[in-house]
Amino acid sequence: MVLAGLLLALALFLGCTSPLPPTPVPPLDPQAVLLQAAERVAAMDSGAFVLEHRTGATVLLPGVEVTRVYGEVEIPGRFRMTVEAEASGVYAEIQIAQVGEQAYMTNFITGQWQPVPQEALPFNFSDLGNTLAGIIRAVRAPVLVATEELNGVPSHRIRGQVKSEDMAGLVRAAATGQDVDLEFWLDRDGSIPRQVLITGRVVAADAADTVRLFTLDDREVMVEVTLPR
Repeated sequence: MVLAGLLLALALFLGCTSPLPPTPVPPLDPQAVLLQAAERVAAMDSGAFVLEHRTGATVLLPGVEVTRVYGEVEIPGRFRMTVEAEASGVYAEIQIAQVGEQAYMTNFITGQWQPVPQEALPFNFSDLGNTLAGIIRAVRAPVLVATEELNGVPSHRIRGQVKSEDMAGLVRAAATGQDVDLEFWLDRDGSIPRQVLITGRVVAADAADTVRLFTLDDREVMVEVTLPR
């Protein structure tokens, strides 16, 4: 009888006990994620990048339009890149190297290296980490679009908006007063912006539907940028 009573009491106890509710997970704060990303990229000392035009192009020289740029940067002050461009339907590759305030570019026609004012280059990658950090901090009204995989890496996709002048550190001829939509793919663990979709008029000559895609690889890469002799 004693054993039966204990079993009955145990059954009644278990019947009255409900499982603990799951601990609520706080919603993701996209602004905090972007600020973390800004800190991470500001600490970069080298990396590789690609900037390609999905729609539209950037004018390098009169009649010469840039369609894709890729290269490596050693922060601060050194970068080299290859510019893929078109002129009257003719494809060409232009090499650019900059160390400090000295910049060289290969001639579009002869292929020979020649010095150019750094202000003449359409893009500035010399301090890429701080440049990207400044753009990220300028993002207004960010929202989480999705959590998904990018090239097999779990990532947060966050959308926001900046003014075109907020991108002047990267695009020298950036216009003023234009709304530019940005969409970031950030590592879910490290918050590094692996990819940024840039939609809108950054330069005054851009069409309103211009789309550029910027891809970043911040892994330590051996970058030895030297100027041609």
